[in-house]
Amino acid sequence: MDRLTSVHKFGGASVRDAEGVRNLARIISSLQSQRLLIVISAMGKTTNALESILFASQEGRSEEAMVEWNALEMRHLAICNELFPEGIPEDLQRALEAIGQRGQQMIGQTDATYDRAYDQMVGLGELFSTRIVSAFFAQNGLPNQWVDARDLIKTDSRHREAHVDWQTTEQNISNGLPEKGILVTQGFIASDPRGTTTTLGREGSDYSAAVFAYCLKAKKVSIWKDVPGILNADPKYFSDAVLLDRLSYDEAIELAYHGATVIHPRTIQPLKEKNIVLEVKSFRQPDSEGTRIEDGLTAPPTLPCFIRKSKQAFIQLHRKDLTFMAEEHLSAIYRIFDAHKTRVHLSAHSAVSSAFSIDQDLRILSSLEREFCPHFDVIIQTDLQLYTIRHYTEDSIKRIEKEGMTVHIQKSSATCQLLLKPHG
Repeated sequence: MDRLTSVHKFGGASVRDAEGVRNLARIISSLQSQRLLIVISAMGKTTNALESILFASQEGRSEEAMVEWNALEMRHLAICNELFPEGIPEDLQRALEAIGQRGQQMIGQTDATYDRAYDQMVGLGELFSTRIVSAFFAQNGLPNQWVDARDLIKTDSRHREAHVDWQTTEQNISNGLPEKGILVTQGFIASDPRGTTTTLGREGSDYSAAVFAYCLKAKKVSIWKDVPGILNADPKYFSDAVLLDRLSYDEAIELAYHGATVIHPRTIQPLKEKNIVLEVKSFRQPDSEGTRIEDGLTAPPTLPCFIRKSKQAFIQLHRKDLTFMAEEHLSAIYRIFDAHKTRVHLSAHSAVSSAFSIDQDLRILSSLEREFCPHFDVIIQTDLQLYTIRHYTEDSIKRIEKEGMTVHIQKSSATCQLLLKPHG
């Protein structure tokens, strides 16, 4: 298969309402390409709503979960009524009803672990959005084929952050897609060898686009966001943030690894492997250049890049028997983090202690504390903020230190991380 395919990924903000879907159609129409693969996330805030529904259901609050589910269905129906004023097409109506029935059946079920139930429930958001977009395209001069990503991207059975079976997936995608035309598919979702839905991690639609691009030997992936591209800081917190118009693969990987939310951490590596260009562009300003990530760029950004993660917990572990913190202890600690699908954003080690910054989730924190307590004295601080500064200067560190009391700071040659207790 030749390298004619371009892959375009649209996040939830781009399809959060009817006007967003219309804007997506305008962007695709302007591309004037005979062969496109479009990867779409769930409509804005749908994933959060589905997580809330699942949580209520798992806690036995089925009636509350059903009320939330009905509200979610009505929100999608309202978007459809606006997009199709003369009536929702019958095939779309049937597809939405089937998704609705599946969601209702899951509420109150207790025969699945939380992680397995999560993938079955939360993955429905992408099915809603892609069915609606595909139908709207078809009625507006963009004939297309709806594709179920679960038939193509195969993974292991690790729910909520499954690992891709690259060999099987590449065979499926290479042989299972038509040579021409517009294809509409889902981000985030996949399936295991038994056909059970799995997911690729929260915000994993970017990664889905990279998987498709890798397997199709695409020339380019365009990720469409509600920001002009990759900035050196989040403009919600840094009023002087500026656009980074060019990045190397390695620099993009570093920024994503440390928590830059514009790109999913696992997105870059498959693209780097096959030298596929990645563009990050604004769906609000589709004619703007955005950020281009590609091979051959070696110079790092010439200004500091700030990454802010709020709601952090700092876990300090001290050996109870006063022995050294050896490799066997660290291995056991990381196995526990992995079992809880918890990513460590910062770690620090001394002879008899180790400390870790993770996303604050009180349910997970209590479980971690129970598992660590038999072997360690455990101290947990919550409601912290973690700042990572790539290509830091002393002035950039001082700027962040003004935001709160420093709990921990560590530096490498290119990166400084500060964990702060915010003022007030």
